[in-house]
Amino acid sequence: AVLARSVLALALVLASASAFVPPPSSPARSVPSTTVIVGGNPISRFFDGLDDFIDDAMDRKLGNGASFYGKRKSAFYGDEDQMKKKDPR
Repeated sequence: AVLARSVLALALVLASASAFVPPPSSPARSVPSTTVIVGGNPISRFFDGLDDFIDDAMDRKLGNGASFYGKRKSAFYGDEDQMKKKDPR
């Protein structure tokens, strides 16, 4: 009876251990997660822009810093900013 309980307990532990394994990735998903779709979700675009601005601020690219540290990713200075990358992604 003790052996049967031990075997049952071990089987339950092994069955529940698969819950901690990540699911296999599907081969049908070939689009990278960083792809930006033009005209997509406005909330997503807002947070992408905010992320680009924070990246520029942390990399000291705001103001004249872009001439020293490389071109900006954010559109903080407008669409006609000459120190902005053409494709920030």
